[in-house]
Amino acid sequence: MKINLPLIADTLFVGICTFLLVFTLARYYLKNAAISLICGIVGGVALAVAAFFYIRRRQNKKLLYGKEAEEKRKLAMHLCLLSCADACSLIIKATGGVKRGKRIESGEKIYFPVFKAEPCDMDDLMPLIRLAAADKEKIFICNYIADNARKLAENCGIAVFDCGEVYKLLKKAEALPESYLYAEPQKLKLIKRIKLRFSRKLCLPAFWSGAGLMFMSWFTFYPVYYIISGAVLLVICVLAAIFGQPKSI
Repeated sequence: MKINLPLIADTLFVGICTFLLVFTLARYYLKNAAISLICGIVGGVALAVAAFFYIRRRQNKKLLYGKEAEEKRKLAMHLCLLSCADACSLIIKATGGVKRGKRIESGEKIYFPVFKAEPCDMDDLMPLIRLAAADKEKIFICNYIADNARKLAENCGIAVFDCGEVYKLLKKAEALPESYLYAEPQKLKLIKRIKLRFSRKLCLPAFWSGAGLMFMSWFTFYPVYYIISGAVLLVICVLAAIFGQPKSI
C-alpha cells in the first residue's frame, strides 16, 4: 500500500500549528497548563482531521485530472507513431465510418484525420477545405492545432477535434488502445528529486522566515520554539546557498 506522504505531512503540520496556537493562547489567558494542554490537543486534532479530509479530496481531484491529462498525452504520441491506416482504423472504429482516400465518411459527417507531433497549420486544412461536400459536416481531427488554423477552420465551417475531443470520442466508443506506442519517461530517484527541489530560490524565503521567527522569539512567552524553528530555516538557507541547484533562467 502506497503511503501518501504529502497528505500525512500537511495534516501533521496543520495539527501541530493549531496545537501550538491554541495552547499558547489558552496558557496565556487561562493560566492553567493542564487545561491549556487539553485545549491544544483537542483543537489540533479537530483541525487536523478536517484538513485531512479536505486535502485528500483536493488530491483525489487533482490525481484524476492528472491521470486523464497523461492519457491524452500518451494517446497523442501514440497516434503520431501509428501509420495512417492504423490511425484511421481507430477513428473508423469510433465513428462507424468508411475510409475513402485520406478521409472517413460516416453518415452526414466527413472526418479528416491528421496526426502530428507539432500543431497542425493552415496547409493541413487545405485538402478538407477544397473538398466539395456542401451537404455534409466536415470535421478536422488532429492532436494539436495552431490558433490561426483553428480560426480558419471556424471561418470555413469546419469543426476541429483536437486531442481532448479525440480522447473523448475513442473513450465513449471503447476504442482506446490497450497499450500505447510510447516509451515512458524514466522516473527520478528520491534523492535526485530532492536535489532538484533543493534550489537556491529557497534562500530568500527560508532566510526571511527564519529571521522573522528569531525576531519574534523576543516577544513571545515560549521563545524556544521560535528559536529552534528559526534556526532550522536559517540552516536550510545556508545549505541551499552552498549546495542548492542554480535558479533556472
